[in-house]
Amino acid sequence: MRLGNLILPGDRLEAGDPDLPVNGIFYDSRGELRGGVFFALPGVRTDGDLHAAEALGKG
Repeated sequence: MRLGNLILPGDRLEAGDPDLPVNGIFYDSRGELRGGVFFALPGVRTDGDLHAAEALGKG
């Protein structure tokens, strides 16, 4: 899958290369994230926004 495949028709990619390979889609920053896309979702105990920097550091 490529990054551009995750964008809905009519939407646009704000940053990044649409041809970049994506190896997975993640919402938990505690695992291996290299090559994937992290979605910062609100949760019951924590908010994904609080873990975005950690996810970015993992690739």
